Amino acid sequence: MFKRLGNSRGLTFVELMVATLIITISSMAMYIMFIEGQKLMMDQEHRRAVFELAKQRLTIYKVLSDENILSQNSDDDGEEAIHTIGGLTITANYEVNVTIDESAYYRVEVIYTWMEDNDVECHLTLVDNFPMGN
Repeated sequence: MFKRLGNSRGLTFVELMVATLIITISSMAMYIMFIEGQKLMMDQEHRRAVFELAKQRLTIYKVLSDENILSQNSDDDGEEAIHTIGGLTITANYEVNVTIDESAYYRVEVIYTWMEDNDVECHLTLVDNFPMGN
């Protein structure tokens, strides 16, 4: 193609353009990976915070006596609340279902529903069994 003159050193324009293109594509790929990683971390923070809320709600039922469990359940249905945990604000709906099974246990199910930043509806369900006769 092109011959360099004598002992001239340096880069040709084509070499410079190829190097620039490689650096640009690499930089864009790293930027996209960084942004996607940040989104995944934020989604995980939401899940962790909602999990903590559900555990707290389940713990409330664990310490209630028999007569208070069913009355608490009727007061504790389908509420929407804004929660702040560790500086993270989440708007989530929750419901609690209490059933009594044949083996003298309360089956408590806590269901949280919330929206992620990318408009995806997420659900978290925690279930535990507590013995009757508290």
